[in-house]
Amino acid sequence: MPYESLIKEAQKEHIYIYEKPLHPQIKGLQADNVIWINKNIPTSTEKACILAEEIGHYHTSYGDILDQKDLRKRKQELRARQWAYEKLLPLKKNCTSS
Repeated sequence: MPYESLIKEAQKEHIYIYEKPLHPQIKGLQADNVIWINKNIPTSTEKACILAEEIGHYHTSYGDILDQKDLRKRKQELRARQWAYEKLLPLKKNCTSS
């Protein structure tokens, strides 16, 4: 799914997307209804992957999960990534029989 399409879908859910320079190790952050994407990410493909994961955090995570030493926080990170994988590469297609 292209980066621009993800932005449009997020906006329909009242999620606000901002691109700004972030620390090089930080590619994206999500809090409440706001997602920040590192403006220095070079390709729209990588930005789409990061944005999909951050939208996944919006849908599946709660609280501050930055400290990944905590197992519960790592599980939330995994759920957000799984949400993003399914969004970007769905294993099931919506099919109708003829």
